[in-house]
Amino acid sequence: MAVFKDSYTQSWACKFRYKNWQGETKQHKKTGFKTQREAKEYEKAFLDKQQNNCDMTFNSLFLYYIDDCQARMKPTTVSNKESNFKTAIIPYFGEKRINEITPADIRQWQTELIKNGTYKNSTLRKTHKQLSAIFNFAIKVYGLKQNPCTVVGNIKSTKSEEMEFWTLEEFNRFMQAISGIIDKEAFFLLLFYSGMRIGEACALTLSDFDFQNNTVSISKNYVVVKGTAYIYGTKTKKSTRTIRMPRIVMEKIREYSSHIYGLNASTRLFDRSESKYRECLKRYSVKAHVKTIRIHDLRHSHASLLINMGIPVKQISERLGHDDVTITLSTYSHMYKEKEEELVSELDKLAETSIKIEPA
Repeated sequence: MAVFKDSYTQSWACKFRYKNWQGETKQHKKTGFKTQREAKEYEKAFLDKQQNNCDMTFNSLFLYYIDDCQARMKPTTVSNKESNFKTAIIPYFGEKRINEITPADIRQWQTELIKNGTYKNSTLRKTHKQLSAIFNFAIKVYGLKQNPCTVVGNIKSTKSEEMEFWTLEEFNRFMQAISGIIDKEAFFLLLFYSGMRIGEACALTLSDFDFQNNTVSISKNYVVVKGTAYIYGTKTKKSTRTIRMPRIVMEKIREYSSHIYGLNASTRLFDRSESKYRECLKRYSVKAHVKTIRIHDLRHSHASLLINMGIPVKQISERLGHDDVTITLSTYSHMYKEKEEELVSELDKLAETSIKIEPA
């Protein structure tokens, strides 16, 4: 067994022999570790796996878990996992032995995250699921007897989260502020009036637009992971969709596309980085004197617009590319509650003017 520094890449590596499940002696090599410690932990985790041994640190398990994920998941998914673990999980569990982590430890970890006060309820629940997933991995691969996260259960909401969105009036004020910047006009009009995700918008090419029928076809997603760009299929099967767009929005897209030098059917129309669009949104929100929202909140703004127009939830769900109507209802339940209160108010007025109750 040996852990050494690769003279070519200047990273750490490990190389060792082991016996597989058939009793055959094999050799395994892994490179790319930032530190000698990471290489040693990976080697121990690998050998522990062969022996179905859970007597390892959480850090060791994490290294093998991420290696396994990289072979099965998209780079974006793996990158998000790594970020979540390194921020909110590894600082607490890193040096603990996997087979010694108890439900009480999980409960205390949850309490610490809640007290931190910087995490949204949705983030807390997502982080708990990530931790639970790595324990499930340990059960399958290393023979861990129990998932302590399952015993404790997920973190329950401690308070409701307010969803940020713009009204049509606020969006129009923002559009006035960016008037004349044609690429930004086209981009933000598209997001507000389509409800598509930013990755879906950034993946669009000219061939995705049907200017005769005023439709746009969404079939791919653009993402950047650690400086490398990828074009994937849409998030889910239902996310692949064709939606109708307002004529004036399509005209703005056509006008913008005519200004792109060397444009062809496969050219991405919106090739700025997401950070550039975020910066623009923030800067001109201040200029327009409207509240600052995230780019993803334009998707919520579109949903709010449709709900207030009285569009059936099934149509909204299909337009947003949700897998199921229940996702739409759960995401925007508070908006539907407000509409229900308006409905009851109108029914009250109608009943008062139309129902005649004769005195007894």
